[in-house]
Formats: sequence, structure tokens, C-alpha cells
Amino acid sequence: MNTLYPLTSLIALVAAPALAQGQTGATFFAPTTVHTLHLSLTQEQWDSMSPSRPQGFGPMDLEFPEVKSTVTVDGKDYVVGLRFKGNSSYMSSSRGLKRPFKIDFNKQVKGQSHEGITKLNLNNNFSDRTQIRETLAYEIFRRMGLPSPRTTLAKVGITLGGEEKSLGLYTLVQQVDSNFLKEHYGTGEGMLLKPEGARGGITYLGDDWSRYEKGYDPKGKPSATEQARLIAFAKLVHQADEATFQKEIGSFLDTEGFAKFLAATAVTSNGDNFLGMGHNFYIWLNPKTNKFVYLPWDLNMAFGGFPIGDAVHLSIKKPYSGESKLTDRLLAIPAFRAAYEKSCREGAKLMTELNALHDSVAAAAKPIMAFDPKDAGGGFGPGGPGGPGGGFPGGGRGERGGEGGFGPPPGEFGGGAPDPAEQVNQLLSFDKNGDGKLFKAELPERLQPLFDQADSNHDKQVTRAELEAFVASRGSGPNGGGQGGGRRGGGGPGGPGGMGGTNDLKTFFAQRSASVLAQLDGKEEGVIPQGGFGPGGGGPGGPGGPGGFDPAQMLGTSFLQLTGAGEAPTLTAFNAAWKKGAEFCDKNHDSTLTRDELQAGISGVLGGGFGPAQFLGPQLWSALKAKDSVPVATFTATMAKWGVSWDTNKDGKLTVAEVGAGLLQVLPPPDFGGGF
Repeated sequence: MNTLYPLTSLIALVAAPALAQGQTGATFFAPTTVHTLHLSLTQEQWDSMSPSRPQGFGPMDLEFPEVKSTVTVDGKDYVVGLRFKGNSSYMSSSRGLKRPFKIDFNKQVKGQSHEGITKLNLNNNFSDRTQIRETLAYEIFRRMGLPSPRTTLAKVGITLGGEEKSLGLYTLVQQVDSNFLKEHYGTGEGMLLKPEGARGGITYLGDDWSRYEKGYDPKGKPSATEQARLIAFAKLVHQADEATFQKEIGSFLDTEGFAKFLAATAVTSNGDNFLGMGHNFYIWLNPKTNKFVYLPWDLNMAFGGFPIGDAVHLSIKKPYSGESKLTDRLLAIPAFRAAYEKSCREGAKLMTELNALHDSVAAAAKPIMAFDPKDAGGGFGPGGPGGPGGGFPGGGRGERGGEGGFGPPPGEFGGGAPDPAEQVNQLLSFDKNGDGKLFKAELPERLQPLFDQADSNHDKQVTRAELEAFVASRGSGPNGGGQGGGRRGGGGPGGPGGMGGTNDLKTFFAQRSASVLAQLDGKEEGVIPQGGFGPGGGGPGGPGGPGGFDPAQMLGTSFLQLTGAGEAPTLTAFNAAWKKGAEFCDKNHDSTLTRDELQAGISGVLGGGFGPAQFLGPQLWSALKAKDSVPVATFTATMAKWGVSWDTNKDGKLTVAEVGAGLLQVLPPPDFGGGF
């Protein structure tokens, strides 16, 4: 019943070079081929695959149960092990059907494979409106000479409880495992690690291996010698003096490969990476050289898809905020910096050569995207609506008297708009007299700051042509604020912005390449991310939601949104709002709050899925130092105490910045566990 979509002659001209014989899936993994996959599950199996809610910090330590299932690949049936996978990609889609999956062909039938493939990742293209970012990003890494997973496309369907449904377009990604290593290095042996939370690529946790096991997630059982090697590597990076580091780093690390790996990460503006988030990469200890090799993973947010600020002009000199010990020390070595900059120049050139492949992959993907479920499951995905905007039910009105918060109401100009043309049309909908021009007074107050930027000839009116130029210059929402709150509430801020980045990848390729070369030639400085993951660069969404993923901004905004007390509430309003909030959370009216009650209350305001509630709830509970429950009176007293200490200028009010900075002081640091 399933058929393989044929390749066109154009595709054959732009596809990757022929794969070597003996590679698993040598004909299967072609970037412009669209396979068909069908999953068959009972409702009971589907329900049993869902992970239990994590007891640690947020969604980052999910464990996914595996079930026995039937999978049909291009018309051939297999009995396999099937489970969900992912962190943000799962949490963003956990209320819908289009979730990410992992297939293990070898689990139920030993020795079984599909064209030599024993494990296959079905990525749901979370937060990527183009749905081809991952395919093109891996291509850049490969063309730069880095062993990287191969990809292909698939139209995926599911029979669930006897009912057949379409899941739409998926990107199928090769598993990094012993087969992958053997293809590229001639051996599948050696310690393979999948770190989570190892910011900068390597963290020193002392000399006890047990402290590394969870965060570094070894695939298999490393030998004592391999364990000691990783610890020695971490210790060298974090504790050795400069002379010792420069003398010995070449014996621990494949520095040539790491220079390319770092360059590819920087050139593609991939913010969801080892530098900032400390994940989405593998480390392998090559037994032939006894050196560590870094391998890419999970590139669906490349090309500015993750909010790191100005992705087009992201700094090549320092493409990350704060300290990254390994990279900082390597870039201080002239020979390494030269190799890195040479690779950056190569990557910039390669990016300009992606257009033909882009067009072919997009052409293959477009008809299948029409089969995507209309409701992808909600959460923190591309262009999704923001939070409710109202604070806890029953909370007081905002200081500004009932406005919907920072974000515009539905239909106004938010970063969630699917394309530039629609964003222009949304703005022109405010043209009250129908003359085809916008005047500043016609726009809502929160959108008026955009007017002066769009009025290129300063004639106090904006035409469609000016709007089109303005939207094009800003990109279709990269890193900008998303659509604001879904309804008018009691003064809470609008929802957080989507993370989808620009739709126009070819324009991004040209602009990013030009910026990289200008930086390397000393003609441009580049933008270093600030404040953790960096404030957003401000897409056309502008006043929509917070532009980037700056922790203080996100926490402060979310915390005040919970209260519904406005952008800068008085301490009195803040305390009253949290009193009502505690009463709202106390569902059984026993004058105490449990962890579950607090989390449910926060999620009810900020929304479920992968978003602020998933981070703020567990951290807030940890900061309260409560065990099973906390008295409502104690909770509200703590909020009041925090509020006074956060009012740094003693004006009796709390700003987003003050609340965010205060929360960073009282909340414990996040613990990003495993889950992939």
C-alpha cells in the first residue's frame, strides 16, 4: 500500500556525493527522497508510551517506555521496538499525534534491519516552519568534512486503535551508534557519550566516575581506562595551567575536527548547541588515536531557529555568551584559531552553494506538509499562541487597567505569523480609511514603535512597498517575539514568542555568509549573545513576547504573568496577587500547597507543553525547600519577602528586570538530565 516517491533528474544533480559501499542505508538516506512509513498501535500501547512526569527539573529527564509495534517502511512490514524521543520536540507536541519517534528494528527480532539500519529516528521538525532545516544543516557539516548523520524525508501515517490518521512530514535521521562509527572510522569500538548539560562541551565534576554517568549518558559500559580518560580530559580543560593545556590538548582532542565542528556550529547560527545549552552532540573516544571526537546531533534549530539574538550577525570571534572553557582556551592558541577561521570561511562559501539543494528538498517536502495534522499538539512550537495573558483566575486587574499585556491580541502583528506576506496584510488591516497606506495613529499604541522603522522616507505614512521592505529586512520573525496572549486578561504579559526563526532560508544563507566573511575580513564586529542565551534580535513581532531566551527576562516575565498584576506592580498588588494565586492553587482548600497543586496552577496560567511553566514550577518548589507540602501562609510570606528584596531601587514597585534578577538569585540552577 505504500510507495516510494521517485527522484527527479534535478534532484540527482544536487544530491550528496555517492555513498561508499557497505554503509548502512546507502540508498535509503537521500535528502530529497520521500519514503512512506506507517505505525500500527493499539490505544493501550500509545498510552503506555507516554513518559511519567519528571520529578526533577523540567522535562529534561524524560524516560520513554518502549512498546512492541508493527512498522511498515516503503511497503515492508517489521515488528519493532517503538518509543517516543526528544525533549523540547516531544514536550511541544505531547498533546497531539505528530510526536518524535525512535524505531529499533533489532529489539524484537534479533538481527533484523532495514537496509542495514537497526535504529531510525523520526524527527517531527519541531519549531521549524520550513521543515527542512535539519536536512540542510547536516549537509553543511558533511561538506565541511565532518562525519554526520545522514537524513531523508518521510510521509508518516499511523493506525491508532483501528483508526488511520496522517502525521505528515518527518525528517528521518541516521542513528549515531557503532554502525555509524564503523562507517566513518573503521571501528565501532570506543566509548560513545551523549552529554546533557555539559555546557561548553566538557565539564569537570571531580574524580568519581559516578558523577559523570547521568550527565554524559554513555552508550554501553565504558572501561575503567575510558572513564579515567574522560575525567583527565575534563581536568585538563578546567584545571591545567595554560602551558600544560597547550602542550597536552592535542593528545586528548582531535583538534582539527573540533575546529571544523565549532566553525560549522557558528556559521549555521545553531544556538541549541554544546556551547550554550550543553547538549545536542556526541563525544566519542577513538580507540585508534585515544583522542576525543565531537559529532553533531539535532540540528533542527540551525540557521537562526533558536533564539540567540541576531542570528545573521552572530559573532564568529565568540559565538556564545559567558565562558566556554574548552573553546576559550583553544581559540587563544594561534594555530587553532587560524584553522577555525579557515573552516568558517569554507562554511560561509558552502552556505551560498546550498540553494539548489534547498529548492529540491523544499519541492519534495511541500506536498507532504499538506498532510500534517492541523493541530500539532500545542506547546512552545513555531508561531503558537502565547499564554492566556491574565494571571491566576480571580487575580486583580493590571496596573494598566485590563490591557492584554506585552503581546498584541490575536490578529495583530506577532512573530507567529507564518510568512512575510501575511505579516504585511496583518499590518494593513489597521488601514481604517482603506487608502492603502498606514498612519501612525491608525496603529495600536504597542505597535506604533514599528511605524518609524518602516517609514523609510519619513513622510509620516507607510505604503505596502515600505511594509514589505521592512518585513524583509527583519526576516519573517527570526528570534522576535511571538504572538501575545490569546485573550485579554487582568494585565498579565503576553505569551512567549515562537522559536521558529525565518522561513526564508535562502535569504538567510546569503546574509549570514556575507556577515561571516565580513567579520573574518575585519569589516564587521559580529554580535556576541548576551544574558545567557541572548536577547532576541527583534523580529517583526516586536512588542509580541520576549524576543529571546534570556533567563532573567523569561523568568521575570513569566513570574509577573502568573500574578496578573501588570508589568510593574506595586508591592501591595504583587502580594495580593500571590495570595489569590495560592488560594487558586489550593484545590482541596486545606490551606497547604503540594508540589502537584503548585505546578498545576502555574501550568494553568502559563500553559502546558515545553514552556516557562515546565521550568519555573519545579525550580520554584525547590527554592521553597518544601518536602511534601508548604502552608499557604508560609508560601505567601515567602513571596512577600522576595518581593521586598527584589525592589532594588526601593520605589515600591517591581519591574520585569528586578523580578528576573531576583529569581536568578533564589532559584536553584537547572539540572538538564538525559532524555534522548
